[in-house]
Amino acid sequence: MNVWSTRFLSVPPPAGFPRLLAAAHEIQVDTNYHHSGKYRQAERHTHFQWTLKGVGQCCLAGKTFSVPSGFGFLGQAANKEMSYGYPPGCTEPWEFVWVAFESRLAKPMVDRLLDTFGPLFPIGKSHAVLDRIMALRRFSGTRTAMAPGGGASLVLDLLGALLREMLPEPVDTGRATLVTRAQKVIDKQISSGMNITELADQLEVSREHLARAFRSHLGMTPLEYVQHSRLRKACRLLLESPLPIGQIAKALGFASHQHFCRTFRRIMQMPPSQFRRVGTLPYW
Repeated sequence: MNVWSTRFLSVPPPAGFPRLLAAAHEIQVDTNYHHSGKYRQAERHTHFQWTLKGVGQCCLAGKTFSVPSGFGFLGQAANKEMSYGYPPGCTEPWEFVWVAFESRLAKPMVDRLLDTFGPLFPIGKSHAVLDRIMALRRFSGTRTAMAPGGGASLVLDLLGALLREMLPEPVDTGRATLVTRAQKVIDKQISSGMNITELADQLEVSREHLARAFRSHLGMTPLEYVQHSRLRKACRLLLESPLPIGQIAKALGFASHQHFCRTFRRIMQMPPSQFRRVGTLPYW
């Protein structure tokens, strides 16, 4: 039984961005409801189907997955190894919503999600992206014009939500706290010429442990962070103060004017004098 459904007319979005094709809310009660990729080779869309009540079933590459309330499955319509439908032997109605979309850009994302996690994804009933899908009910029974940006946004938000559900925020093992403490010390003592051994000593950890924490949370070594912090401060002074370059180098703890200029050129790809004329503050 179709509770509501809608098809979308939209101008193809630029550069292969996702195009929303259709959405529906259905209730199925028997095994006649069954779809197999073997018989859908002319279809090129991807769909996501999420259970509101009851239990559905999907199969991929010989494996069978139950799809209970709070879970949904992702699939390519033309995948010969995929099928889905009302489970054999089930007596409870299966109520679900689905969306269908197509995109050259989104297909590699879908393939990666399926290869990494399989077809089944948990999403709570209060999730914002599901509220957006359910809100499509207002177009029920029509073939509705959909702005390219609106459809693409919904599809990309859906794929992002699936990824977030499967990759929750990592638990802080203490390294994030250590990095935050180190950043405060560095910012406070930026002009002292402090080395990494001294920094580790102040934090009462080993150089090795400090380095591992910085690499895992910032993607750089403590020394690289110190250099970037000094240069960020140097950029600000070059742009916002009349201080001579040699005085800026001394104020930031560089061994000499020449050492400052070499370091600045290596990272900023121009000498300090040129940056003072044409540069902008970096975002790091």
